[in-house]
Amino acid sequence: MLDRGAGLVILAVTIILIGSQIRAVEAGSSPIYFQGAGQAVSSISAASFESTEVAPESIVAAFGTSLATQTVVATDVDPATPGIQLPTDLGGTTVEINGRRAGLFFISPNQVNYVVPLATEEGTASVVVKAGNGTVSNGTIEVQRIAPAVFTANSNGGGVPAAFLVRVKSDGSQIYEDLMQFNAALGQFVPKPISLGPVGERVFIVLFLTGIRRADDPNQDGNRNENVRVLVGGSEIVPIFAGSQPDFIGLDQVNVEIPRSLIGRGVVDLVVVATDFSASNLVTIEIAGTQGISPPLISSFGSQTALAGEELVINGAGFSPVITENLVKIGGVDAEVMEATGNQLKVSVPFGAGTGTVQIRTLGGESESQQLLPVRTSISGLVENTLRQPMTGVTVRIPDLGITATTNIEGAFVLPDVPPGVQLVEVMGSSFQTNPPFPNVALKIAAQTSRDNQISRPIALQQATGSGAGVGSGGSFNDESSILQQGPAVSIQTGNFKLEFQYNPKVLFPSGATNGNIFLTPLLNARTPINLPYRYFSSSIVQITPFNVQFDPGGRLVFPNLDNFPAGQAAALFRYDSSIGRFVLEPVSARVSDDGLRIETEPTSMRVSNFYFAAVARKSTTIVGRVLKNDGVTPVTRALARFRGQEAFTDGNGTFILRYVPVRPNESISIEISYLWPSGRVDKIDSSEFTAVVGGISRMPDVILPYRVTNRPPSLNVPGNRSVMIGNSLSFDITA
Repeated sequence: MLDRGAGLVILAVTIILIGSQIRAVEAGSSPIYFQGAGQAVSSISAASFESTEVAPESIVAAFGTSLATQTVVATDVDPATPGIQLPTDLGGTTVEINGRRAGLFFISPNQVNYVVPLATEEGTASVVVKAGNGTVSNGTIEVQRIAPAVFTANSNGGGVPAAFLVRVKSDGSQIYEDLMQFNAALGQFVPKPISLGPVGERVFIVLFLTGIRRADDPNQDGNRNENVRVLVGGSEIVPIFAGSQPDFIGLDQVNVEIPRSLIGRGVVDLVVVATDFSASNLVTIEIAGTQGISPPLISSFGSQTALAGEELVINGAGFSPVITENLVKIGGVDAEVMEATGNQLKVSVPFGAGTGTVQIRTLGGESESQQLLPVRTSISGLVENTLRQPMTGVTVRIPDLGITATTNIEGAFVLPDVPPGVQLVEVMGSSFQTNPPFPNVALKIAAQTSRDNQISRPIALQQATGSGAGVGSGGSFNDESSILQQGPAVSIQTGNFKLEFQYNPKVLFPSGATNGNIFLTPLLNARTPINLPYRYFSSSIVQITPFNVQFDPGGRLVFPNLDNFPAGQAAALFRYDSSIGRFVLEPVSARVSDDGLRIETEPTSMRVSNFYFAAVARKSTTIVGRVLKNDGVTPVTRALARFRGQEAFTDGNGTFILRYVPVRPNESISIEISYLWPSGRVDKIDSSEFTAVVGGISRMPDVILPYRVTNRPPSLNVPGNRSVMIGNSLSFDITA
């Protein structure tokens, strides 16, 4: 077993306590829970920064306001006792989980880091934070016996892991090495290329994580590798060690060997998976190639900066005049070679590329530029309809900045020179000339500096072809009078979807109008413009347009139970919140009808128009697959895999990892694959069917991307018909 010495503890303390900064809560693809009245606190994994489940004895970060009256880092309260004993009262702040005091690492007014008590029961647990001045904050966490979460160098749950390498030479000697380096242009740590050395050398990653120490240990030796697996570039590896790091509370450790089959694959994904439980957050490492006997030489670039989708000239020597014999990566992402001579390459800058070196591999070897190629900050993506057809000529904009782009014939766009930070991106579906119109959708995109920020899913828009009705009396929405003008009931039905108001409600449209028409449209193929919450999926998703109309009182939604959720079971109701760009869990409940045909919400559940669905959480799987070019050998980087509301890009080995995907036991599934070429062309293909493994790893057969052929049906974006009836019921059946 590799040495787990004291140096590891120093690294862990630096990342968890000192490096833990105040940040906004990011929920990933997990549901955000709204608290009732009073002070609220949100708890997430301090490693992954995802609001998925946490495990007993794992390290958690709580966010809120007035959580403490001061900022304090904990110290060992009993140095005479082996190990570290955390205080349960730090600067007057305490945390209770289901009534049990939690050990505290760090407190501040907006963030508290704690360890979940060992005896905490599985399921929903209460969180109570009491500050020194008496302020009480309440929240909940979901507790699961095992919940792996990997610490990262940038303390954000993504990118390069908080880890180091152990190189074991052929003579048995060991060398410790870094696997990260600081990129000043990006302002963060990035992967440092890992050389796997000559045959006979072995390279191991020592990972720090939390949440795996309760995995089954059949032989009781403290090494739980029987039930822990690590996915590195899609290769499923049994770690040589997986278990608790004994010198630090809540900290776990995994030692895993990097397979030599990944030599030259560049940036690859790494995920830790516990048997029968969930996968960790996705982190990345970079695997270097071999230099070769006559590698090419990179001397200069034809421009000082690069923008995704534009052409770049690379000057040098030793290139192949055969286009397909030159493999070019910009910032670790495959570029498309358009023209080639022995001393010059013309390439298209790939989507998703960041500022970094340029790497070129030919039959003679591999080389890397001495200088960084600056990539301009941008946001890119695809716009399509819910039939997976591209939407051309759609305006995409950042209204606050006046930055605008128009989708090309493939539905692709690039918003150039975007300031770093969270940006409100509006996709103006109404700019696509058709009637009924497509809606305008607002997305929140976190733009990282000096890179193209490719949106991780096609932005799917649904034409508002559903039935509608007039709502609102025209009176003031803010009128607090208890006397309401109770007009006739309003009921809208499209197929088996219904929206019912007990009487005509007060309404407020975004324009300020207090009456108007609303439309109820089911989403074809259940395709939303954003990811669904982890472990939740519904085939019955509806949009109510125009978006962001407020109703008082709200309405009742009825969904057809297309997923056969059990009769009488409670279901969660989700709404897309345009202000934060995510689905949120509504504080009201829904229920599957006794006959199992419908899912019905409470009478006034729908208070703001947007996307809605109701679903029951299912057991999930981790899906792993690989996408290759038409030669059946070369991996495709940044191809997009999609299934049941979850998406992932392929890494340098052509591998994608979809986490928390809801499935049924032994269900046959197929994955959607698409690839946005740097030239702006989009290719699409579906995988062959394979069997899902509940609670484990489901492996998709390799997918061969068609050669430069867009295999999609012709566009069918044509005018449709819809009807509006004022103050009465209307049924409108959709045919496809």
